[in-house]
Amino acid sequence: GGFVGGAAALTVQRVVRGHLARAACRAIVGRMSVAGRQYRKFLSTDLRVDSSDGKDGLRQVAAGQIQAVFRGCRCRRQARKDKAKGLWAAVLIQSWFRGRAVRKFTEKVRDRIVLRRVMMWWNKIMWTLASPLHYLERHPSPTKPARAAKHLGEEQEDA
Repeated sequence: GGFVGGAAALTVQRVVRGHLARAACRAIVGRMSVAGRQYRKFLSTDLRVDSSDGKDGLRQVAAGQIQAVFRGCRCRRQARKDKAKGLWAAVLIQSWFRGRAVRKFTEKVRDRIVLRRVMMWWNKIMWTLASPLHYLERHPSPTKPARAAKHLGEEQEDA
């Protein structure tokens, strides 16, 4: 800011910039509706789970994969700052609203690729966790006991 106002003006500027950044994030994430919902779910899910949950290992692997994706990313340094502020979305989508840091088109594309790669991993994990096969394995139905056994019995009778 090249105007008189000193520290107070700078503070206001900083606050406003933060709000604008968050608004931009919300707008962008909202615009890619389905991807946006998944992305928000991805942000709000805690990958560190207690070991009483059988799916613990899977999530550990997921966390490792996601970290590996981030490791190759140039916005790692920014990620630390934004994480401290709780601005997680800014890690990936900062290129839209960081006006001063003029970034090359290729970098934008790479960021989008990173986001897509993370989302692919995330979807894979979520679908695996939500798979009805997994669920039925762990929770056999109390009302219809030994359904598979009955089928086997019928087949034996036919033969």
